[in-house]
Amino acid sequence: MKSRTLITTIPFLVLSLLAITITGPSAHAQGLDQCASAPTAPCLSIWFDTAHSPNLLDTTKGVGSQFVAEVNITNAGGINAFDITIFYDPTYLAAQRLSFTATSGDGVASVFQGHNNFVLANDTTSFSNSAELALSSVDTVNGHGMLFSVVFNVVALTNAGPTAIFFQPGLATVNNGADLIPANLRDGSFRNVAPALFDYSLSVSPTGAAIDEGQSTTATVTASLVSGTSNSISLTTAVTGASCGTSCPTATLNPTTGTPTFTSGLSIATSTTTPSGDYTITINGTPDDNTADGGETTTFLLTVRAPTVHDVAVTAVTASPLNVVRPPESNVTVTITVSNNGGASETFTVSAQLVSGTSTMTVGTNTVSNLAPAASSTVTMAFNVTGTADGSYVVRAVASTVTGETNTNNNSMDDGTLVISTQTQQQLVVTAKLTVNGPFASTPSAIFATETVAFDASASTATRGNNAVPIISYAWDFNGDGVTDETTTTPIIMRKPYPSGGTFTPSVTVTATDNIGSGTGTASQTITVQSEPVLAHGKLSWTHHLKVSAGQDQVFTATFTNPSSTNLYIYVQIDIVSITGSQQIRAFVSNNGPAILVNSGQLVKASTTVSASQFTAGASYDVTATIWYNVDNAPIGPGDGANGYLIGANSKSGSFAAV
Repeated sequence: MKSRTLITTIPFLVLSLLAITITGPSAHAQGLDQCASAPTAPCLSIWFDTAHSPNLLDTTKGVGSQFVAEVNITNAGGINAFDITIFYDPTYLAAQRLSFTATSGDGVASVFQGHNNFVLANDTTSFSNSAELALSSVDTVNGHGMLFSVVFNVVALTNAGPTAIFFQPGLATVNNGADLIPANLRDGSFRNVAPALFDYSLSVSPTGAAIDEGQSTTATVTASLVSGTSNSISLTTAVTGASCGTSCPTATLNPTTGTPTFTSGLSIATSTTTPSGDYTITINGTPDDNTADGGETTTFLLTVRAPTVHDVAVTAVTASPLNVVRPPESNVTVTITVSNNGGASETFTVSAQLVSGTSTMTVGTNTVSNLAPAASSTVTMAFNVTGTADGSYVVRAVASTVTGETNTNNNSMDDGTLVISTQTQQQLVVTAKLTVNGPFASTPSAIFATETVAFDASASTATRGNNAVPIISYAWDFNGDGVTDETTTTPIIMRKPYPSGGTFTPSVTVTATDNIGSGTGTASQTITVQSEPVLAHGKLSWTHHLKVSAGQDQVFTATFTNPSSTNLYIYVQIDIVSITGSQQIRAFVSNNGPAILVNSGQLVKASTTVSASQFTAGASYDVTATIWYNVDNAPIGPGDGANGYLIGANSKSGSFAAV
């Protein structure tokens, strides 16, 4: 049979099995792997006579040592040929040679030993990661025994674990004549590093503590597995240090046994008679397999101190105010100063109390944390007297007793007497006042539609007893429909709330507030809003309606009426503006004199003349007539509302041309 080409890229530690169905008899030959883990069928296996196993653990095999691995066949009946390649990891092993004869020194030889009618093809040209032997025989031999052996050199220690020596399915064949005999594959392994010994370590956290005589402390002991398979261990303690007789510190563990890794609680206690000084608490564990580390132990350093003085004190207390008259309910602020007169930092509570006879009421509590020896701290707390009955109360500050404190005489201090009383509440009286004035100072009651109206509530007042109370808001109802139209913080406002004439009852509701409560008051005033003067029927006419010729004057005539109940001074302002805007002529219809007095309900017709000399031939003009009125006989103004005149209800516009 020809030797096949080596396959060098097959990965390390690959195990593949080829299923078989052939069965055969068992055999028990020396050095022969029985393939006990495989089904009863032909089996190819790696075998180590020295270990009687497919797995060789030999810690004596160092780098440069040799060992022999046998390739065996089991229960194959008769065979006359095979072609077998075994693989290995060149990191740890190197195949030196293949042998057809006994090589292990135990007398085991190949089943083909003594037969000469065969052809042996031994591939020894490359042992990079595999070794192959192929044989073809004329004779048929018993298919049960060693086929060949491989001598390996050790090139490295197998620290990562056993290194495989294995078959690859398809590269291990056995024949009987022309028939291929299916076979199971049984791989082997080699390791030259002994399994790790059981080794553990002990540690304690924290590693020490300082306590006063009579105090106790705790720590945690950890037994940690370092290597190997863990076993159960026992823990014990021993205390050494100052001469303490029967008053030595005690150290107990819970639990005292376990399997590393595990933890145990270390409890250390002293008595009031334990001498002060340093003590070493040694925790010992059952010895492990690693004798080189000197045993398993750890230590805890305990310092026992003479008793520390514990003394906290209240050194000052003040309360303010000490006289509370309600309403309103008010806060009382208590300021307390405490000090630490002892030798250790202390955490405690500080309380403010009200004491009346045998009754004590706590009104505030604060915590003072880690106050150092000789240090002081000031605590401020406030409480409201709501729910506290009228009476006299002693204000007392109390510091809680700390552990180990024997002097408690300075843990409390009184300030003065807090007097709480309730006065008869005086009524809040809110008086609202309102005046409503029109735009004319001489006749403030003359109020006209569309014009500004002054609403004045500045005379409103609010008092509680003899004390004035501030008014904070003014709610205005302009038309008297009960709906607030506007709210302000100022008492006087100027508005134009009446688009047409009529009778209205505007009102104002004022709100006053003090620290006791609030109240409101409402005032109203009925007013008559009068209609403004108007051009009668919108009439404004002039002599030459569409056009005026050169030399012709224009006479403008206005008819207007006073629908109000007040006699008014009225005039009509006429503005004549050229279309281009380059010329503007202004005239006043007032019988060419002062404003015209128009009595209530009177209809007046008046004219004014504009000279022809003011017109430019060829120009077109727009005409606007505006009615103005006042309650006083003031000089007519330039038409901008000056001198107290107001614009009436309507105006008239038109146009004409000069030719």
